[in-house]
Amino acid sequence: WWLEFRRVLFRSLEVRLEKYAFYRCHNGVIVNLDYVDYVQEFMIVLVSGEKIYTTKSRKKELIKKLAERTGSA
Repeated sequence: WWLEFRRVLFRSLEVRLEKYAFYRCHNGVIVNLDYVDYVQEFMIVLVSGEKIYTTKSRKKELIKKLAERTGSA
């Protein structure tokens, strides 16, 4: 039951943050789009240099969100 509870809490957080500059790039990982430096293959590189893995399907949506954010959509 704990994993399901955690999943519901995470999904609730994800939904609340969607209207801001946040995006869920992987299970258990939400990134602030303002801190994404670039995306290479399936790695999101933050301005801090930290690298975060994303999936193929989530990468496609991430690129779309980043383009909307920068006005290049």
